[in-house]
Amino acid sequence: MRKLILHVGLHKTGSSAIQETGAQNRSWLKDTGYYYPAFGDARWVNHSVPLCLLFMNNPERNHTVKRIFPEDSQREDAKKQLKKVLLDEIDRHSPADILLSGEDVSLLNIEELQKLKFFINNELGIDEIHVIVYVRNPISLALSGAQEWVRAGEKTLGEVLSIGNLLQARMKIEALREVFGATPITVYDFDSVVEEVGDVSRHFYENLGVPTETLNFSRRNESMPLEKILVVSALINKVPELARICLREIPEEGSKLRPTVHSANVAVEASKRDMEYLDQEFGIKYGMGNYHQEVELDPFLLFHNCNIAISESKKAGGADVLGWARLFVSMCADVEASFPDLAAKLAVMGYNCSRAPALKSRVDHFVLHGLIKGEYVDELFVVDDDLPIVLGFNAPAYLEANPDVAEAEVNPVVHYYAFGRFAGRSLGL
Repeated sequence: MRKLILHVGLHKTGSSAIQETGAQNRSWLKDTGYYYPAFGDARWVNHSVPLCLLFMNNPERNHTVKRIFPEDSQREDAKKQLKKVLLDEIDRHSPADILLSGEDVSLLNIEELQKLKFFINNELGIDEIHVIVYVRNPISLALSGAQEWVRAGEKTLGEVLSIGNLLQARMKIEALREVFGATPITVYDFDSVVEEVGDVSRHFYENLGVPTETLNFSRRNESMPLEKILVVSALINKVPELARICLREIPEEGSKLRPTVHSANVAVEASKRDMEYLDQEFGIKYGMGNYHQEVELDPFLLFHNCNIAISESKKAGGADVLGWARLFVSMCADVEASFPDLAAKLAVMGYNCSRAPALKSRVDHFVLHGLIKGEYVDELFVVDDDLPIVLGFNAPAYLEANPDVAEAEVNPVVHYYAFGRFAGRSLGL
């Protein structure tokens, strides 16, 4: 008897790798007894769009469907074609078991899932359905989801992290249970799988009994360095076209965006009920780990990326030309709620390179709330640990070692503390 494996994500749990592995190994998988449908189009490696078109009552609520098929008539035509192609594929590749994978299936409501089940049972003629679900720790899920939204240019880092509970595991799994029953649904912990197996795609196919020694596995790394995220995210709402340019022009190098104690607490608090549900129902335990108080950041790379953004802004011209102050104010505002220590660090860096009143007021705010400790020295705000650097600064030696600074006729201590030390400039001592 044929069976159908329905993989539904959840989001940000390695679904793309599972799907691309299925598509790249379609012939090999068929030889092992499984068929991964193509839906007649190379675009549908991820089955989310076809399945949402076929079974959502209002498929335009899926942003990818709406982008690809903006008109009602286009969606109706695509729906008819996809159904015809899928039925033909399933028939031609009998008796192989069927693999369907689309993380957006987890967004279907109960009525829509019932339509999907009816289609599988009555039109595909398959009664045995197994649903595979991967869930992820809400702490890392929040940061991974934020990076995806920023890369898509659709939401800022701060906007995504302010959503609250991105996990929503209880609602999604209970809808699946109501339609398919509890027994055929298997829930795996993404974090444990990565730690133990190292590859979600390998875990998925091994658990189906597929010999994986000769499978060509797809591995995706969609993470974006923090120094790039900060700049792109700050521009998404204010100058979206410049954000898209920076996404292309700023290199993929820098620090990994990691949770801090504060951001982890925010994610855990928002997801508390889901975490209790996963523990009670599936024995999956999530909680606080050992996190740093502050985000690790490479100031030199951040300045380099800011320079790229400002340069591209000047090329474009118009009313939206960026300056250091405007860019740093936007970056501070974007991360203040989720990463207050990072916002404080950005405020100091931004003030020291621009002396903008808007950034000075932010520095004063963070000092008042105890997030930074320091004092104003000349034209700089200097954190306590750096006071010896500034107070003992040898300006003549620095100017001699850096002739371009002397030619620019800028305050040498300001130049060094705001820029030069991050770029590894010689003190000339």
